[in-house]
Amino acid sequence: MTDMTDAAVTAASTTSGGTMEGLLTPESAAILLGVAPATLEAWRRQGTGPVFVKLGTRMVRYRRVDVEAFIAAKLFQNTVQARQQPMAAPTSAVFDKKRRLFVRRPAATEDGAQ
Repeated sequence: MTDMTDAAVTAASTTSGGTMEGLLTPESAAILLGVAPATLEAWRRQGTGPVFVKLGTRMVRYRRVDVEAFIAAKLFQNTVQARQQPMAAPTSAVFDKKRRLFVRRPAATEDGAQ
């Protein structure tokens, strides 16, 4: 981790609401990961990004340790290893045309009924 990245995360955390007991804002987590905040939001919807904390109905935060664990899980020795990593499981959401949004499917029970 470079000092410049740490400084950018600290600056983003303090200018966009601070870190609440070690929690990073989505903007700070995005800087740490080197992606756009919109990419991080897409990863949340898809369930492919780092785990996050949902406080209330709209406030999302990330624990720094979880972001760093997400990065550590992406370490590879070569491209063959990277290709062999299993893809994230598809989300259990379907598009509801009537409401024009994605909704979660009820989880299937052991006997196959929903």
